[in-house]
Amino acid sequence: MVQRPRFLAAYTLLATALAASSVATWKLSSAHRPGPLAPGAVVLVRNFLVAVQQGDLVTACRLFSAYPACDPSIVPPPLRTYEVEPAEPAVDGVDVPATLNGEYALFSVAGDAGRYRIVDIVADPSAYGPVGIVQFPLAA
Repeated sequence: MVQRPRFLAAYTLLATALAASSVATWKLSSAHRPGPLAPGAVVLVRNFLVAVQQGDLVTACRLFSAYPACDPSIVPPPLRTYEVEPAEPAVDGVDVPATLNGEYALFSVAGDAGRYRIVDIVADPSAYGPVGIVQFPLAA
């Protein structure tokens, strides 16, 4: 019967080592979870959309100078609703998908040293309609 205490001691040591290993693995895996990609780019897009929705063209044009409403001859459709998704990796920065008035749009955002700028917006151009089309009379 001398072997039973040795077995219990070895079993207890093994169970303790397994528990310690499990706790260490859980702590390491939770500490190394990647965070969201480019949260600053998402904030930039959200700030741009808030400015557009509120009609603050000064801020909207400062955040994205190629925004069509920066041209006084173009009147953009009103932005009633928007939803911004997490950033996705792209070739020259990140892409921030969004839904604007129920339509899909993709914001291309470039970053330098933690500073982001909107480079392009890919959306359905039919939302703008024929407004902004300039026709020149033919010379005689």
